[in-house]
Amino acid sequence: MITIRLGATGHAFLSSRPMAKYLRESIDTALRAGADEIVLDFSGVEAVTDSFTDELLGALIATADRDILPLLRFKGCTEAVRSAIEALLHEVTARRAGAV
Repeated sequence: MITIRLGATGHAFLSSRPMAKYLRESIDTALRAGADEIVLDFSGVEAVTDSFTDELLGALIATADRDILPLLRFKGCTEAVRSAIEALLHEVTARRAGAV
């Protein structure tokens, strides 16, 4: 198990695509290393933008060579963070089903 602490950025509001891309690279590294579980710890993060979650997770899921969702765990999410993640995952699921 590998834990990536998104709150360690020191920002309570994560909104930029460059920051998301930087954090996504940590997830990519963990996947390439064969991690069987990746915990994304949002402790200390109050909110995220849709563009942040799209760049962090949407791009990751779209470019992965396998289904990585079963490997991801989310920890320390506020209601706002959880809602943004759920919206993104709903969109990804709809895209996969051909509904979007």
